[in-house]
Amino acid sequence: MSKRKQRRRKSDSLSQRFVQGELLVKFHPLASKKDIYSLLGKVEARTLPGEVVGVARVRLNRHIYESLKALTQHEVVEFAEPNYLMKTHFIPNDPLLSRQYGLRQIQAPLAWNVTRGRAAVLVAIVDTGVQVNHPDLRTKLVRGFNFVSGNSNTNDNNGHGTHVAGIAAAATNNRIGIAGTGFNVRILPVKVVDSRGVGTLFNVARGILFAARRGAKVINLSLGGPNTSSTLQNAVNGAWNMGSVIVAAAGNSRSSRPEYPAFYANAIAVAATNARDRRAPFTSFGNWVDVAAPGVSILSTTIGSGYGFKSGTSMSAPFVSGLAGLLASQGRNNIQIRRSIQIFADRIPGTGSLWTFGRINANRSVRSPR
Repeated sequence: MSKRKQRRRKSDSLSQRFVQGELLVKFHPLASKKDIYSLLGKVEARTLPGEVVGVARVRLNRHIYESLKALTQHEVVEFAEPNYLMKTHFIPNDPLLSRQYGLRQIQAPLAWNVTRGRAAVLVAIVDTGVQVNHPDLRTKLVRGFNFVSGNSNTNDNNGHGTHVAGIAAAATNNRIGIAGTGFNVRILPVKVVDSRGVGTLFNVARGILFAARRGAKVINLSLGGPNTSSTLQNAVNGAWNMGSVIVAAAGNSRSSRPEYPAFYANAIAVAATNARDRRAPFTSFGNWVDVAAPGVSILSTTIGSGYGFKSGTSMSAPFVSGLAGLLASQGRNNIQIRRSIQIFADRIPGTGSLWTFGRINANRSVRSPR
């Protein structure tokens, strides 16, 4: 067997979250050894050394599900179950993690027990740029582009993009500052908005397509406006067709008025919730909004190498983008990622009227079937 096949078999085994070819079996106390060995012979199994609380390990020659069914249906067996793999409950050492209620609310720390993301996965922050030398971001950045100035200087002279980037993918478990939702995923900074917080529709569209062509699995758009545009919609559709997940802030209009690009079918529209898991007072809402995420008093990275709190659906979207990065790290495509985020959201108050699916749950999403 080749090393590649061996690695694949090991990976496949671990992905099932139990020891392949092995079951834990408890036989009835009154069952005779003759009956037990007769049963094991029929299912082509044998006991392994060691026993705990009357439960034996059994090695199988047949498929585990076939053997499990045969054993559980036999009268000499009290129960049989897989020998599940357990993991430690990991908590990063970032000193400000305790102040990040949003990560706890979406159950990101539990999701990190399943996947901590891969550095090969890029989350594009199409925004005001990102502070390139921020201690909690500099190791996470790849080379992007500045469509405002037409060069590769993506440094942030506004602060919005730096805050958004930290929520999505700040360096995590590095003993510095905060944790990022996407943990190990990397950031592709795409500057389309100037120091005043203003950007042209044309540059936003160019930034979206640039990110998709650079291979960004996720494109975060914490920006928008009330006017629809064929140019912008075509850019969103183009990025989606290239395999990117597009996540967009629903807006802060306090109304059900559509916001673009969030309104487009190929974008995941994100509303804001507060620390009590209720609708944020400023958030846009409606049946065109897909999910909600924390967006009130969110702690993240700021320009000047600091940390601070901001509110808005701009802060909600990168929680979803970070989760999308974790899901992409599991090898899911954009259709599977969108479905997992939507279907496995928590149906908090407001679901079905303020937004369609609920507030995102990272733990449920990364554990969901593909």
